[in-house]
Amino acid sequence: DDGDDDGDTVAEERWLRLDHLPFLYLRLLLAAAVTAGLILLWVMLAFGWEADPPLLTPDTTYRPAGRDLRLTYQVTPDSAAPDDTASPSLLVSAGSAQGRLDVQSVDRLRLGNVDVRSAPADPALVVESWAGEAQVAALSLPGQSDLRGRVSFAFASVGSEESVLIPAAELGVRLVRLPEDNRFLVELVSSASDAEIQRTEINADDAIVVPYAGAANGELVLRFRNLPTLRVSLKSQPGDWLILPLLALALVGAAGLLRRPRFVLCQLAPWPPDRSVLVAQTDDAAQAAALTAWAATLEPSTTQEEDAA
Repeated sequence: DDGDDDGDTVAEERWLRLDHLPFLYLRLLLAAAVTAGLILLWVMLAFGWEADPPLLTPDTTYRPAGRDLRLTYQVTPDSAAPDDTASPSLLVSAGSAQGRLDVQSVDRLRLGNVDVRSAPADPALVVESWAGEAQVAALSLPGQSDLRGRVSFAFASVGSEESVLIPAAELGVRLVRLPEDNRFLVELVSSASDAEIQRTEINADDAIVVPYAGAANGELVLRFRNLPTLRVSLKSQPGDWLILPLLALALVGAAGLLRRPRFVLCQLAPWPPDRSVLVAQTDDAAQAAALTAWAATLEPSTTQEEDAA
C-alpha cells in the first residue's frame, strides 16, 4: 500500500498462517501426560507402602501397623459334622470392604488401593476335637491352661514336631512331619507315665479316636486337616490405576512429534513518503528460503525486509 499526498495514514495489515496445528495440540497432550505421570509417581512414592507379614497359619490374624487392614486365615467347616471337609480362605478386610483369597493356590485380590497376593508355603496341620457331632473344647497347648476345640501348627521342614494336650484324658499328642507329602506321624503319650500308647501315620485329612470320659460314648475324635501356611504380600500405590490411561495419552500425544507445527507471519506497513515495507517471519527454514526467493523477484523500486526466525 502507498501513502497519498493528502497525508492519509494507511493501516498496517497482517497475515498469519499456521500449518500442522493439530500436531501442536498433540504435543501439548504429551507434555500434560508426562507432567501428570511425574506427579503420580511422586504420590505413589510418597504415600505408597509395602508389607510382608510373617507366614500365616490357620486361625491367625494379622494387622499391619497403622493400617485399616486385617488378614484372617479362616478355617470354616461346611457343617457341624466331624467328617466334613474344610472350606478355608483368607479373609481380607479393609474398612467396610471385604474379600476372600483361596489358600490352596496362588491368588490375588485388589481391595481399595491395596493389592494382596497370597501363595501356599509350608504345610500346616489343624487338629480338632469332636465328641459325637459336636466340636468340644478338649485341647490345650503345653504351658497353657485354656481349652479350645481347634489348634493349628506349622511345620517348616521334614522332622518338625509339635505337641498338643488332652487334659481330661491325661493324654499328649505328638505330631511329626514325615518326608512324604501330606503325611504326619501321630503319637499318643500318657501324661502320667510318658508311655507311648498309640503310634499311627495320617494322611492329608484323617482322624483317630481316643478314650474320653467327657463324651457320651466315651470317645473323642481327633480330626486332622492338612492346610498350607500362607505367604502374603501387601502393596499399596495410590492412583496406580492411572498409569495405563496416562501411558495411552502419552502415546497419542507422541504422534505430535511426527510433524513440526510452523507459522508464517507477514506484515505490510506504510513506509513514508510513498512506499510500503513487507516484513515476513517464520520458524521454518524451507519457508524462509521460499520467501527470500520470492522477495528477490520484486521490482527494484520496492524495498523489502525479511526477518526469518
